Amino acid sequence: MSQTHVDNNIVEQILQEKNNEDTTHNKGLVLERFYSKKGLHPFDEIKWDYRTASITNEKGGIVFEQKNIEVPSFWSQLAVNVVVSKYFHGKPDSPEREKSIKQLISRVANTTTEFGWSDGYFADEESREIFRDELTYLLVNQHLAFNSPVWFNLGIEKPNPQLSACFINSVKDSLDSIMDLAKTEAMLFKFGSGTGTNLSTLRSSVESLSGGGTSSGPLSFMKGFDSFAGVIKSGGKTRRAAKMVILNDNHPDIVDFINSKSKEEKKAWALIDAGYDASFNGEAYSSIAFQNANHSVRVSDKFMNAVVNDGEWQTKFVTTGETSHTYKAKDLMNMIAESTYICGDPGLQFDTISNKWHTCKNSGRINASNPCVTGKTRVLTKGGKWQRIDQLLDRKIDIVVNLNDLKTVEINGSFKTGTKPVYLLKTKCGYELELTADHKVYTENRGFIQACELTKDDFVKLPQNVVGKIQDPDDYKFYQMLGYYIGDGSGTSYPDSGIQLVGSKDNEGQKILESFALYVSENYERKTHKNKENHGKLFERGATYAYTINVNECKAQIAELVDLSLHSHEKIISEQIFNLDLGKQKFILQGLFTADGTVGNYGDKSQYISLDSTSLELLKNTQLMLLGFGLKSKLYLNRRAGKSVALLPDGRGGSKEYNVREMYSLRISRTSRVKFQELIGFMPESAKYEKLAMMNKLVSAYEDKMFDSVGSLEYIGEKEVYDLTEPMTSSFIANGLVIHNCSEYFFLDDTACNLASINLMKYLNEDSSFDLQGYLHTIDTSILAQEIFVGNASYP
Repeated sequence: MSQTHVDNNIVEQILQEKNNEDTTHNKGLVLERFYSKKGLHPFDEIKWDYRTASITNEKGGIVFEQKNIEVPSFWSQLAVNVVVSKYFHGKPDSPEREKSIKQLISRVANTTTEFGWSDGYFADEESREIFRDELTYLLVNQHLAFNSPVWFNLGIEKPNPQLSACFINSVKDSLDSIMDLAKTEAMLFKFGSGTGTNLSTLRSSVESLSGGGTSSGPLSFMKGFDSFAGVIKSGGKTRRAAKMVILNDNHPDIVDFINSKSKEEKKAWALIDAGYDASFNGEAYSSIAFQNANHSVRVSDKFMNAVVNDGEWQTKFVTTGETSHTYKAKDLMNMIAESTYICGDPGLQFDTISNKWHTCKNSGRINASNPCVTGKTRVLTKGGKWQRIDQLLDRKIDIVVNLNDLKTVEINGSFKTGTKPVYLLKTKCGYELELTADHKVYTENRGFIQACELTKDDFVKLPQNVVGKIQDPDDYKFYQMLGYYIGDGSGTSYPDSGIQLVGSKDNEGQKILESFALYVSENYERKTHKNKENHGKLFERGATYAYTINVNECKAQIAELVDLSLHSHEKIISEQIFNLDLGKQKFILQGLFTADGTVGNYGDKSQYISLDSTSLELLKNTQLMLLGFGLKSKLYLNRRAGKSVALLPDGRGGSKEYNVREMYSLRISRTSRVKFQELIGFMPESAKYEKLAMMNKLVSAYEDKMFDSVGSLEYIGEKEVYDLTEPMTSSFIANGLVIHNCSEYFFLDDTACNLASINLMKYLNEDSSFDLQGYLHTIDTSILAQEIFVGNASYP
C-alpha cells in the first residue's frame, strides 16, 4: 500500500475527534497499545542474531561487507544486505558507523516521536511512549517501511531533514526563479529525491524581453537543467537524478519541445554510424542533450477534441495571451506520435481529466508529475513454465516472483505499451534480457536499479531454488527420447521419412538406443500391429549406432513439440516445450544432456557438466530452462577458436576433414552440478550417470551463488514492448532476472510525496482471514508518523 498525500484538514479532524472522546485531555492524542506491551521494549520481544552483511561477486570477491551486525533473527539475509549497505549511517569502519538494526530503527522511531512530542501530537508522556513503541514494533517486525529519504536522513540532517521521495516544483518567468529551480533540484537530487516541473510559465523563444532582445525560451534552460541532473547522483551515491519536464499544449515552443529528444536521438544515431560507442553510457549518448529527464506534453480535452474533429489549434504567447501560431491539431499529434516512436518521448499528461478527478481542488490545480518505467520479455509462470509476455495479453495467470522468496501470484495478464528504443542487457554468464533503458532490474547489492544505471559491479538476482513441484510423468521415456532427439537426432518434415537417433558405437550407445527402441515397440508398434523389417532394431552407421523411428503416431507426437526440419545448428527449445511442466522438462533435459553432455573432472583445476552444440540459441534456451530448477550455468562462445575444418569420422571407418561450424558450450559447476544430479541427472543407461555421482561424491563444491554480474548493455533498436502489473511485489521474473513495475506521483506544484509501504502479508491469518484491526492500526500509526514528517521536514 502506498500513501502519497495527507490533507492537513483530515488530520485536524482526527485530532478533534480524539479530543472529544476524552475531555480530560485538552490537547494532543491519547493513544492505546495494540502490538506493544507496557514495560517491555519491542526489541526485547524478538530474538537477535549477529550476522555479516556481505555482497560478493560470482568468484567470491567482496564488493561490500560489514561484520557483526545485530539483526532480528527472522530477517532474511537479503533484507540485511540491502538495509546495511544502503541505509546504515556513517562511513564504513568508522566509530560513528551504525552496527545494529536497533540503531537504525531507533534513530527513525525516536526522532519521529520527539518531533511529535515537540509539536504537541501526544496528550501525555504515556501516549508519547506508546507511539514510540508501536512504531518501533511495526518497523522491526517488517509491517511498515518508509521511503528511502527517511532512512537516509532522519536523525542525521538536523533540524529539518529531507524526508519526501518526490517533489513537484514550480518556476516563475524570471532569471532568479529559473536559477533557484536549478539549485533546488540539485539539492533534492543530492538527498535522494526526484523532481518534476511544468515549464509553461516561461516565455517562449519568440517573445521579447523587457530590456530588449528575445527570450531564450524553456528549451535553452532545459539543457542546463538536464546537464546538472546528469552529474548529480540521487542520494549522493545510488542512482542518477529522477526528473520530469512538462510543457502545455498551447505554449509557443511546443513544436520544438515535441521534437527535442527525437532530434537528439538522430544525432546519436549519426555518432554511432561514425563509430562512437552506442551503449547507454557511451560517448554517443553522453554527447547529446535531454538524456536525463522524461518529457511530457500536457494536453487538454479541448486539444484532444480538435484532434478528433480535425480542427485547428492555436498556441498563445505567455506574456500577453495573444495567438502565436496556428496548427492543425492532428499535425501536432502526429509529431508527438512520431517523436515517441523514435525515442519514447514525449509522453502525454491529460490535464483536464486529472484536474477533474483532483481530490484537493481548493488548494490549486495539478500541472506536473514525476517519471515511471516499462518493459518486455519471457515470464516465469506457475509450474516452471516460461511464457512469452506477448502471449499473456489479458490472461489471468499465476506467475512466479522472486524477491524475499519464491512464490506464485495471480495477475490479470500483460499489456502492450508501444514501440520504444530497446537495449540488450547481458550478464557475465550469458543471461540476456531485452528491455527499455529506464526499466528497473533487481540487484543483490543495490536493490532495484534502472537498466541504464547498472554497472559491472552490480549483481542481478537469479531463482535460488526449484520454482515448483517436480512431478515425474508416467510417460517419462518419451520425454527422455525427445530431449535426446534435440541433441543427437535428425528428421524431416516429409511424412514418409523416419526420425533417426544416433549414439556412440559402444556398449553405452547401444544400451541407450535399445531403451528407446523397446519403448517405441511396446507403446506404438504393438498398438498399430506394425511388423516391418528393422522395426525396433539398431543398425551401424559408420562409427555410430543408429535407430530410426518409423511409426507415424510416435513421429507425430514428437513433431508436436519440435520442428523436425531444423538442422543441428538451427535447433531450439520450442515454445511448446517451454510451456511444459517441470516434470516433463526434467526428462527432456536428461535426454539432451545424455546425448550431448559431458562430465569434466580435471582434478584441482575444475569440475563441471557441459553441454556442447553448434546451436547457440539452443544453449541459451537450455540455460533459461535450467533456472526453473534453480540451476545456474555459464555460456562459453566459439569453443573451436575460429577453426573452420576438423578431422571427423567419414562413416566408413576412417577419418576425413570436414567444414565445421562454431561450437558453443554451456557449463554447470560448483554446487549447481550437485543440484543437477539431484534434480535432473543423466539417463541411468549412460556412463555419465555414474561418473557424475562419483565426481560429486569425491570432490566438494564451492557454493554457486544465485546471482550474476552485469556484462553489458547495448542498444539494439526499436521494438514493441509490454508490461504487466503484479500486485504483491510489483515485480516479475523476466528471462530469469527480476524486474520492476512502476508508479507515479501526480499532484500540486510545490508539493512532495511522502511514501510508506505496508506489508499486507503480515495481516493474513492462518485461516486465510484478514486481520482488519491490525491493518487499520498500522494505517493510523503510519499516517500519524507521516503527518509528523510533513511538519518537520525540509522543503525547497
